[in-house]
Amino acid sequence: MEKLIYAPQKDEIQLNKLKPYWMECLRLEELNRVSDNINPKLTEFRFMLEEYRVSLFSQELGTAITVSPERLQRQLDLIRKSAAVR
Repeated sequence: MEKLIYAPQKDEIQLNKLKPYWMECLRLEELNRVSDNINPKLTEFRFMLEEYRVSLFSQELGTAITVSPERLQRQLDLIRKSAAVR
């Protein structure tokens, strides 16, 4: 709460970095549910998103893995590629 006083727009900026990946994850999870095709790469992507969220909003906690927008995009590409093969 103390940080919010000094930079109230920061959370919104950080959320905007996370949101496109989160929305894509939800979309892909729904596709998996409909097709009963659980993609383990999607589960890994979800974990990566949680770590990315920690890195954006709670840096002092640290993350278990290094996550960046580039790594998230690579994982999404792998998911899409594996879905196209099936």
